[in-house]
Amino acid sequence: MLQLLNIAYSYDQKMLLENLNFNLTRQEVVCLLGESGSGKSTLLRIVAGLEKPLQGEVLWNGRNLANVPPNERNFGLMFQDYSLFPHLNVYDNIAFGLKMKKVAKSEIDTAVTQALEQIGMKAFAFRKVTELSGGEQQRVALARALAPKPHLLMLDEPLGALDHSLRVELLQELKEVLGKNGTPAIYVTHDHNEALTIGDRIAILHNGQILQNDSPEKIYNQPNSVWIARFMGMNNILSGKAVSETEVKLELASEEKTIVFEPKYPLTPGQTVHVLFRNGTIGELCEGDVCLPARVDASFFKGNSYDIRLKVNPTSMFTLQHPNQLTVGEIKTLCYQKTDLVLLFL
Repeated sequence: MLQLLNIAYSYDQKMLLENLNFNLTRQEVVCLLGESGSGKSTLLRIVAGLEKPLQGEVLWNGRNLANVPPNERNFGLMFQDYSLFPHLNVYDNIAFGLKMKKVAKSEIDTAVTQALEQIGMKAFAFRKVTELSGGEQQRVALARALAPKPHLLMLDEPLGALDHSLRVELLQELKEVLGKNGTPAIYVTHDHNEALTIGDRIAILHNGQILQNDSPEKIYNQPNSVWIARFMGMNNILSGKAVSETEVKLELASEEKTIVFEPKYPLTPGQTVHVLFRNGTIGELCEGDVCLPARVDASFFKGNSYDIRLKVNPTSMFTLQHPNQLTVGEIKTLCYQKTDLVLLFL
């Protein structure tokens, strides 16, 4: 349905997007994930027709949208700032765009009622928006975006202004609404937890390009670079050297350890690789396929558990969860199954 081909965009003589390709299929929610300033919002504005790229094409069902003005694309936009009209009630806020399009009143009534039912706020139709909570205002903004039945819905950090607990609650509601509605959507965020929750697919944007475009499960279980792994919150990574086509040698605090992998392509002896250690437990003895000795550096209370920071070599720290606080200086054993290890090359 939506295709972006070789998109490039510059701002203040700096390339913000470069040779970017992206696609979206029917009834799919794609999460565009990246750091602040990475060009996520700019990409949405290009799709919406609010910005023109230096090069490239935006296609909808094969049609080039270069000469199609924003108001004729029928794409819905929802921002962190809900931009509700304070002098209008909930009904009139949702109906506003439809009235501007001169839609018949009976059709407006039907569309607004359906949108309110989708967000569970039918009883709030004639409430002033100034009397609503932040979460309720967010729901109204979503209903306003859905009421015109857009071909595509674009959401730019829609939950960014809410506190954490409300954000978690509304994210689940939003995923349910989008799933039932069936409108394809692009959801922009810098929060990897939001991306994992709401996306059918995640496209990670960095330095003007999409580095990985996969299902949430594959992004989490098989990040294709060190940068992506760290951005997704997985920081237990060690650098090593390939010593054969299948073996990697790691430098630990008091020893060297060689680990055998089954790489997709043969390793080149001497090449630098990185190993991501996922999951893992802290123990006294080796109770896994791969075990690393480590010294406790600090314990941080997290409510139901402690985050334990451990030194695995002079330059590398790992953090693992443990039910109890551990004593600084203790030597522990970090235990991993072979399936917990991911080989990274970039």
